[in-house]
Amino acid sequence: MFAVDLIREDNLSSIAKKLPTLREYNSDKAAVILRKYENNKDALEFIRLLAQFEVISSDFIFSIVCEEKYYEILEELASEHIVELIGIEGEIVRLNDIVRDYIKRNKIKLSDIYNNKIKEHVKELAKDDDIFERDSSEFIFTLKESLKEGIEIDEKFLIPSHYLRCMKDMYYSKGNLDRIIELADIILQKKETLEKGVLQDIRYYLCLALAKKKDSRMLQEVQHINGNEHIFLLGYYYRLSGRYKEALDKFEKIVDAPYVDARAKREIVQVYVYLEEFDKALDFARRNYEENRGNQFHTQAYFNCLINSENSEKHSEKLQSLISNLREINSEQSNEMADIAEAFFYAKVKHDKQAALDMIEDCVKKYPDNYYSLLTLCDIALKYYDKEALKSGVDKLEKMSSNKYLPARTLNRYKSYYLALNGNEDEALKILEKDLSRYPTESRDRVSLRIKEYSKKLKTT
Repeated sequence: MFAVDLIREDNLSSIAKKLPTLREYNSDKAAVILRKYENNKDALEFIRLLAQFEVISSDFIFSIVCEEKYYEILEELASEHIVELIGIEGEIVRLNDIVRDYIKRNKIKLSDIYNNKIKEHVKELAKDDDIFERDSSEFIFTLKESLKEGIEIDEKFLIPSHYLRCMKDMYYSKGNLDRIIELADIILQKKETLEKGVLQDIRYYLCLALAKKKDSRMLQEVQHINGNEHIFLLGYYYRLSGRYKEALDKFEKIVDAPYVDARAKREIVQVYVYLEEFDKALDFARRNYEENRGNQFHTQAYFNCLINSENSEKHSEKLQSLISNLREINSEQSNEMADIAEAFFYAKVKHDKQAALDMIEDCVKKYPDNYYSLLTLCDIALKYYDKEALKSGVDKLEKMSSNKYLPARTLNRYKSYYLALNGNEDEALKILEKDLSRYPTESRDRVSLRIKEYSKKLKTT
């Protein structure tokens, strides 16, 4: 028995060691497949459409797109083994798992035209008295999308896994957090009848949504979740609430724990990057990237740590490869990340202030609804002690904060740095007084020194 256990442990250990390599291989393979179709917009959009479903009938697909136009594309994708046609006549379509996971993970968006067509089709199906007679893939997809959109549907068709799948999809696609909470509350009314694993999963996504809203109800709900996921959720809530020392204490407890270790490492990077402790974040960020090179968020985090390290010039080649990696992912978000990264690269590595400012101003105009380019504008301005550029960035961030989710502490930090550059050191520290009280001591001291540095710079110019 003992020998068998040893064999099992060795096998599991061997598999675990190979997982990063397998993930990297899968991401590279998916990127190559999608790159092949980057000049064929119809095929690429069709692949993105298929990625919305685990499996789906060809009838359903061709109720959304023109069969005459897309049947030939479907056949080509099948011949390339990008899709699998299941059934006697190939009536069920399944996109390659590697490609679908890659599209979902990197949030590669479907066009509004097809999104709207799907929504309209789901509304029609939900009203159909014969919905239960439809094939299972169409039936399950209709139920899930109806739950998402709040479309009324007969409860007799719904089971807990429909709620769970819908909540999960909405959370990872940055859907309506209030709707996730609403769905959880509906199904939790029947908690006595739920299987334990499903109940835990529903509470997990409820807690994630509550944490994102910084709703203190999360602290009550998380008491129903045990073990390492309980610790992770508390750390996540503390991180989003700006309680960074408490967040780090939680994440460091589970950084090597099974199932939650990758999430914990990702969150540790987020905390250290916000605290501008880039050297501390670097090893975690590198490991996250190397274990999943196809993930745009890991790529961006690793870039941010390297570009903000003490001697970023020595990482020039690696930084350029990370920018290229973001462009190869080719999602709307990864392209934005790449544009922003390139501007920062010109500022920090090439030391070309004007080119960097021109590039980041282009980003601000190109992505007017996102504040990330404005944050980079502020960082470039601070590198060159440019009060005018910093004021422009802070003013735009302040206007955006009224209708976009921008943490007040982020805006406060740049306001503080602007005041310091103008010699108002005491006022700068006062703005950050509450935020700094939640920083680890080392981080608090470093921010205070940075404010003094900016204030001192004014006196020497």
